[in-house]
Parts: sequence; C-alpha cells; structure tokens
Amino acid sequence: MNAAFYVDTLADTEQNQSIFALLNTLVETNAVKDASLFYNKIDFNSVPPKFGMFNATELWGFNGILISTTAKNALAASSIVNDIQNYYMFNRADVNIFEVIRVAQQMTILVANPEDEAYVKRITGCEPLLSNLNSKVLELLMKGEVCKSA
Repeated sequence: MNAAFYVDTLADTEQNQSIFALLNTLVETNAVKDASLFYNKIDFNSVPPKFGMFNATELWGFNGILISTTAKNALAASSIVNDIQNYYMFNRADVNIFEVIRVAQQMTILVANPEDEAYVKRITGCEPLLSNLNSKVLELLMKGEVCKSA
C-alpha cells in the first residue's frame, strides 16, 4: 500500500514534525510499499525525510491512501481520478465551514480529539474517525477500519 500526506507547506511546524516522523517510521518498518509527502509550498524542515517529497502537481501520478491537512487540499485531491483513498485530517484553523462540509460529503474526516469529533459531527452530520496522528492512523486505514461520511 502506498501512503502519503498532502500539506500546504513543508515549514517546520508541529504538525509537519509529526507527519515527517510518522512517514519516516512507516518507511523504516516497511509498513507501506511507498511513502510520500505532497506540498504546495516548499520550505525548510529540520527533519531529514526517508520518503519522497513532491510538489502537489505530481498528485496525478499517485495511487494509495492520501491524507490532506487542509480542506482546500482535500477538495483538490478529490478531483484526481486515480485510485486514491482520500482522507482529511481536520484542522481547526480551517475556518471555511462550507469547505469542511463539502469534504465530509466526499471522504472520511480524521480528528485528533473528542472536541473536534463533536464539532465535525455537529456541522457536517458525519461520524469522523477519532485518531491521533501516529502510525495507528495508517494502520487502521490500511485495514479498512474507517468510519465513512454520511
């Protein structure tokens, strides 16, 4: 199984640190066939990657599990016709509620805590998957144990 994240920037943020660590672990343990990170804006990140990093324009060539970190990126990824299983990692910084609602109609939303779970359920009517950003996320996804949007 191929696994990837789609981030807005490669900047050295807390979320990106976690994503880099997760993808590095997946590669080191051979948990996935291939791990990739797609981005819109290139920037410095202090964590050395052990996975492929590509500009988002290369998404057309990807097949596998793709987790987007913004609603806008999730919607863009959903228009790609490849064999991609799209997921959205909910982010409170995504202030456009209408984009989040559109995302919920197209893919499973992953949330990191019970507060976000209740919020997403209230505004979208979907039952999100509660999971922290760690290797268990992709482990669950690869087994197909996910909740689907309403």
